Amino acid sequence: MANETAAEKAVRIKKEALKKKLEGSGFVVPTVDSSKTPNNTNTTKTTQYFKKIDVESARTLLEKAMADSQYAGKLDSKAIAEFIKEFNDESEKQAKTISALVQSRLKPGATAEDIAKATQTAITTEFPSYFSATSFSKDFIWKKINFKDKTAGANAIAKLQDVKNIAESYGSNAMAPAQLENYALQIAKGSMTIDDFKAIMQPIGVKNYPQFAEAFKQNPNLSMY
Repeated sequence: MANETAAEKAVRIKKEALKKKLEGSGFVVPTVDSSKTPNNTNTTKTTQYFKKIDVESARTLLEKAMADSQYAGKLDSKAIAEFIKEFNDESEKQAKTISALVQSRLKPGATAEDIAKATQTAITTEFPSYFSATSFSKDFIWKKINFKDKTAGANAIAKLQDVKNIAESYGSNAMAPAQLENYALQIAKGSMTIDDFKAIMQPIGVKNYPQFAEAFKQNPNLSMY
Protein backbone atom coordinates (compact mmCIF):
# COMPACT_ATOMS: atom_id res chain seq x y z
CA MET A 1 0.00 0.00 0.00
CA ALA A 2 3.03 2.26 0.48
CA ASN A 3 3.50 2.62 -3.28
CA GLU A 4 -0.15 3.06 -4.20
CA THR A 5 -1.25 6.23 -5.92
CA ALA A 6 -3.83 8.60 -4.53
CA ALA A 7 -6.41 7.22 -6.96
CA GLU A 8 -5.61 3.62 -5.98
CA LYS A 9 -5.85 4.53 -2.31
CA ALA A 10 -9.24 6.14 -2.87
CA VAL A 11 -10.51 3.00 -4.62
CA ARG A 12 -9.16 0.77 -1.83
CA ILE A 13 -10.80 2.85 0.89
CA LYS A 14 -14.09 2.83 -0.98
CA LYS A 15 -13.94 -0.95 -1.41
CA GLU A 16 -13.11 -1.48 2.25
CA ALA A 17 -16.00 0.75 3.32
CA LEU A 18 -18.38 -1.12 1.02
CA LYS A 19 -17.17 -4.47 2.31
CA LYS A 20 -17.64 -3.38 5.93
CA LYS A 21 -21.13 -2.06 5.26
CA LEU A 22 -22.40 -5.16 3.48
CA GLU A 23 -20.55 -7.58 5.73
CA GLY A 24 -22.21 -6.02 8.75
CA SER A 25 -25.58 -6.74 7.14
CA GLY A 26 -24.69 -10.39 6.64
CA PHE A 27 -24.27 -9.98 2.88
CA VAL A 28 -21.68 -11.72 0.78
CA VAL A 29 -19.12 -9.19 -0.42
CA PRO A 30 -17.28 -10.18 -3.61
CA THR A 31 -14.08 -8.28 -4.38
CA VAL A 32 -12.22 -7.62 -7.61
CA ASP A 33 -8.95 -9.20 -8.68
CA SER A 34 -7.70 -7.56 -11.87
CA SER A 35 -4.48 -9.57 -12.10
CA LYS A 36 -3.04 -10.58 -15.46
CA THR A 37 -3.60 -14.07 -16.82
CA PRO A 38 -0.92 -15.95 -18.84
CA ASN A 39 -2.38 -14.56 -22.06
CA ASN A 40 -2.12 -11.05 -20.58
CA THR A 41 -5.83 -10.34 -20.41
CA ASN A 42 -7.62 -8.77 -17.48
CA THR A 43 -9.74 -11.16 -15.44
CA THR A 44 -12.25 -10.57 -12.74
CA LYS A 45 -12.94 -12.98 -9.93
CA THR A 46 -14.91 -12.74 -6.72
CA THR A 47 -14.08 -13.80 -3.22
CA GLN A 48 -16.95 -14.44 -0.82
CA TYR A 49 -16.91 -13.11 2.71
CA PHE A 50 -19.19 -14.22 5.48
CA LYS A 51 -19.28 -13.06 9.04
CA LYS A 52 -18.39 -15.84 11.47
CA ILE A 53 -20.20 -15.52 14.74
CA ASP A 54 -18.43 -15.56 18.11
CA VAL A 55 -19.67 -16.81 21.47
CA GLU A 56 -20.78 -13.39 22.73
CA SER A 57 -22.78 -12.63 19.56
CA ALA A 58 -24.26 -16.13 19.62
CA ARG A 59 -25.46 -15.66 23.17
CA THR A 60 -27.03 -12.31 22.28
CA LEU A 61 -28.92 -13.76 19.33
CA LEU A 62 -30.04 -16.82 21.27
CA GLU A 63 -31.20 -14.82 24.28
CA LYS A 64 -33.42 -12.70 22.06
CA ALA A 65 -34.77 -15.77 20.25
CA MET A 66 -35.46 -17.45 23.60
CA ALA A 67 -37.31 -14.40 24.88
CA ASP A 68 -39.35 -13.99 21.69
CA SER A 69 -40.36 -17.67 21.65
CA GLN A 70 -40.85 -17.83 25.43
CA TYR A 71 -38.44 -20.74 25.58
CA ALA A 72 -38.64 -22.16 29.09
CA GLY A 73 -35.45 -24.19 28.96
CA LYS A 74 -31.76 -23.41 29.26
CA LEU A 75 -28.90 -23.67 26.79
CA ASP A 76 -25.60 -25.11 27.96
CA SER A 77 -22.19 -24.55 26.38
CA LYS A 78 -22.68 -27.60 24.15
CA ALA A 79 -25.89 -26.17 22.68
CA ILE A 80 -24.23 -22.80 22.09
CA ALA A 81 -21.30 -24.48 20.33
CA GLU A 82 -23.81 -26.41 18.21
CA PHE A 83 -25.53 -23.15 17.26
CA ILE A 84 -22.25 -21.45 16.33
CA LYS A 85 -21.23 -24.32 14.05
CA GLU A 86 -24.61 -24.50 12.33
CA PHE A 87 -24.75 -20.71 11.98
CA ASN A 88 -21.29 -20.44 10.42
CA ASP A 89 -21.82 -23.43 8.13
CA GLU A 90 -25.09 -22.03 6.77
CA SER A 91 -23.68 -18.51 6.44
CA GLU A 92 -20.69 -19.78 4.45
CA LYS A 93 -22.89 -22.00 2.28
CA GLN A 94 -25.17 -19.15 1.27
CA ALA A 95 -22.26 -16.76 0.77
CA LYS A 96 -20.64 -19.20 -1.64
CA THR A 97 -23.91 -19.62 -3.52
CA ILE A 98 -24.30 -15.88 -4.04
CA SER A 99 -20.64 -15.42 -4.92
CA ALA A 100 -20.74 -18.20 -7.54
CA LEU A 101 -23.85 -16.69 -9.12
CA VAL A 102 -22.32 -13.21 -9.28
CA GLN A 103 -19.06 -14.62 -10.64
CA SER A 104 -20.89 -16.36 -13.48
CA ARG A 105 -22.41 -13.05 -14.61
CA LEU A 106 -19.39 -10.78 -14.43
CA LYS A 107 -17.57 -9.52 -17.47
CA PRO A 108 -13.77 -9.22 -17.55
CA GLY A 109 -12.62 -5.99 -15.94
CA ALA A 110 -15.70 -5.53 -13.78
CA THR A 111 -15.27 -2.91 -11.09
CA ALA A 112 -16.02 -3.16 -7.38
CA GLU A 113 -19.17 -1.14 -8.01
CA ASP A 114 -20.26 -3.57 -10.75
CA ILE A 115 -19.82 -6.51 -8.39
CA ALA A 116 -21.59 -4.80 -5.50
CA LYS A 117 -24.54 -3.97 -7.77
CA ALA A 118 -24.71 -7.52 -9.12
CA THR A 119 -24.56 -8.89 -5.58
CA GLN A 120 -27.33 -6.64 -4.31
CA THR A 121 -29.48 -7.52 -7.32
CA ALA A 122 -28.98 -11.25 -6.75
CA ILE A 123 -29.79 -10.98 -3.05
CA THR A 124 -32.88 -8.79 -3.41
CA THR A 125 -34.43 -10.38 -6.51
CA GLU A 126 -33.33 -14.02 -6.51
CA PHE A 127 -32.54 -14.67 -2.88
CA PRO A 128 -34.99 -12.44 -0.96
CA SER A 129 -34.71 -14.74 2.06
CA TYR A 130 -30.91 -14.50 2.10
CA PHE A 131 -29.30 -15.58 5.35
CA SER A 132 -30.84 -13.81 8.34
CA ALA A 133 -29.15 -14.16 11.71
CA THR A 134 -32.40 -13.40 13.53
CA SER A 135 -34.47 -15.95 11.60
CA PHE A 136 -31.76 -18.60 11.90
CA SER A 137 -31.59 -18.09 15.68
CA LYS A 138 -35.37 -18.25 15.97
CA ASP A 139 -35.56 -21.53 14.03
CA PHE A 140 -32.75 -23.01 16.12
CA ILE A 141 -34.62 -22.32 19.35
CA TRP A 142 -37.98 -23.50 18.06
CA LYS A 143 -36.47 -26.87 17.14
CA LYS A 144 -35.66 -27.30 20.83
CA ILE A 145 -39.09 -26.38 22.16
CA ASN A 146 -41.43 -29.21 23.09
CA PHE A 147 -44.09 -29.96 25.66
CA LYS A 148 -42.52 -33.18 26.95
CA ASP A 149 -39.46 -31.41 28.34
CA LYS A 150 -41.58 -28.46 29.49
CA THR A 151 -39.60 -26.00 27.38
CA ALA A 152 -42.72 -24.52 25.80
CA GLY A 153 -43.73 -21.08 27.04
CA ALA A 154 -47.13 -19.67 27.97
CA ASN A 155 -48.04 -18.75 24.39
CA ALA A 156 -47.37 -22.26 23.07
CA ILE A 157 -49.28 -23.80 25.97
CA ALA A 158 -52.26 -21.56 25.22
CA LYS A 159 -52.14 -22.51 21.55
CA LEU A 160 -52.05 -26.19 22.48
CA GLN A 161 -55.27 -25.76 24.43
CA ASP A 162 -56.81 -23.97 21.44
CA VAL A 163 -55.97 -26.76 19.00
CA LYS A 164 -57.17 -29.39 21.46
CA ASN A 165 -60.53 -27.63 21.76
CA ILE A 166 -60.83 -27.32 17.99
CA ALA A 167 -59.84 -30.94 17.42
CA GLU A 168 -62.39 -32.13 19.94
CA SER A 169 -65.10 -30.14 18.19
CA TYR A 170 -64.46 -32.13 15.02
CA GLY A 171 -64.84 -35.43 16.81
CA SER A 172 -63.31 -37.17 19.78
CA ASN A 173 -59.81 -38.56 19.26
CA ALA A 174 -59.68 -36.81 15.90
CA MET A 175 -55.89 -36.38 16.07
CA ALA A 176 -53.03 -37.89 18.05
CA PRO A 177 -51.60 -35.80 20.94
CA ALA A 178 -48.18 -35.56 19.30
CA GLN A 179 -49.76 -34.13 16.16
CA LEU A 180 -51.70 -31.58 18.15
CA GLU A 181 -48.53 -30.51 19.95
CA ASN A 182 -46.71 -30.08 16.65
CA TYR A 183 -49.48 -27.89 15.23
CA ALA A 184 -49.63 -25.86 18.44
CA LEU A 185 -45.90 -25.13 18.20
CA GLN A 186 -46.23 -24.12 14.54
CA ILE A 187 -49.06 -21.73 15.40
CA ALA A 188 -47.14 -20.29 18.35
CA LYS A 189 -44.11 -19.82 16.11
CA GLY A 190 -46.19 -18.07 13.49
CA SER A 191 -45.57 -20.50 10.65
CA MET A 192 -49.28 -21.34 10.47
CA THR A 193 -52.55 -19.94 11.78
CA ILE A 194 -55.59 -21.25 13.63
CA ASP A 195 -57.52 -21.03 10.35
CA ASP A 196 -54.86 -23.19 8.68
CA PHE A 197 -55.37 -25.77 11.41
CA LYS A 198 -59.14 -25.66 10.96
CA ALA A 199 -58.67 -26.33 7.24
CA ILE A 200 -56.62 -29.40 8.11
CA MET A 201 -59.34 -30.59 10.48
CA GLN A 202 -62.24 -30.05 8.09
CA PRO A 203 -62.03 -33.42 6.30
CA ILE A 204 -62.27 -35.06 9.72
CA GLY A 205 -65.25 -32.86 10.54
CA VAL A 206 -66.98 -33.84 7.30
CA LYS A 207 -66.43 -37.49 8.10
CA ASN A 208 -67.73 -37.19 11.66
CA TYR A 209 -70.51 -34.71 10.86
CA PRO A 210 -71.66 -35.50 7.29
CA GLN A 211 -74.78 -33.41 7.83
CA PHE A 212 -72.54 -30.32 7.81
CA ALA A 213 -70.54 -31.27 4.70
CA GLU A 214 -72.14 -28.57 2.56
CA ALA A 215 -71.59 -25.94 5.24
CA PHE A 216 -67.90 -26.88 5.40
CA LYS A 217 -67.69 -26.55 1.63
CA GLN A 218 -69.26 -23.10 1.67
CA ASN A 219 -67.04 -21.84 4.50
CA PRO A 220 -63.45 -23.17 4.57
CA ASN A 221 -62.94 -21.64 8.03
CA LEU A 222 -65.99 -23.26 9.56
CA SER A 223 -65.52 -25.47 12.58
CA MET A 224 -67.76 -26.87 15.26
CA TYR A 225 -65.81 -24.85 17.81
